[in-house]
Amino acid sequence: MKPDILRDNRWRCDHGWDIDLDDGSSNYIITNNLCLRGGIKNREGFRRVVENNILVGSGFDPHVWFAGSGDIFRHNIVWLNYRPARMHAPPWGEDMDYNLVEKAGTEPSPATALQEQSGRDAHSIVADADFVDAAKGDYRVGENSPALKLGFVNFPMDQFGVQKPELKAIARTPALPVPQAADVTHAASDNPPRDWLGASIRNIVDEGEMSAFGVGRRAVLVREVSPESTLAKGGLQKGDVILFWNGAAVNDATTLAARARTLSAGQSATVGISRNQKEMTLKITH
Repeated sequence: MKPDILRDNRWRCDHGWDIDLDDGSSNYIITNNLCLRGGIKNREGFRRVVENNILVGSGFDPHVWFAGSGDIFRHNIVWLNYRPARMHAPPWGEDMDYNLVEKAGTEPSPATALQEQSGRDAHSIVADADFVDAAKGDYRVGENSPALKLGFVNFPMDQFGVQKPELKAIARTPALPVPQAADVTHAASDNPPRDWLGASIRNIVDEGEMSAFGVGRRAVLVREVSPESTLAKGGLQKGDVILFWNGAAVNDATTLAARARTLSAGQSATVGISRNQKEMTLKITH
């Protein structure tokens, strides 16, 4: 089967990912793309090659990969570390390496954060990519850029979109970001877990995790459940997402804990959850 190819494009999405391979999208080559805000996401699926792209102010989101996905992510320039959701233990994919994490004004150093995340990226670095004129949207790199030494290849910045002069004159141009101040709305959340009635829970707040868990709003993730707890006896499991408590929406762990405190000994509550993207209701007795 011949792969589908996305190449030589300029993208900007203000409400998600610039390129979003979701729900098992497979057999793609994504190369020579300039992503101006939302970055790239690969969810599930097989054989996606993401190579030689520039993800301005953003990064790459690996979500729910199969162990034998065959995915490749190499020779890209990004601003952020990986933002995984429900990923298996590393190593990830078939090859993830020779990537550059942009950090203006710095000398090249190993991208240890990427290495720890992916279990790969042995040659990836953090460095100043040395762009020609980022303020005007020219993200080609200079002849002494460390990105070139990693195998990155410049691609034209003036051939995106329509080329007919009459159409080019009236075509809309996307807003150009200031990379260091880019606002990535689905950046991975940093939510420390908390103990609750014999379980470990934390918030789900960013778009990446909402997508990975198949919920359309903020909710609470169950990280672990003690087998002896009342929650486990009521059927709650690791990986469940708590959406409702006695019919009222639950958006965060603090709200959930406060509502649970109103339950007296011997009383029961209905807990609406999502498990493997299917909603169901459990009965929990205090």
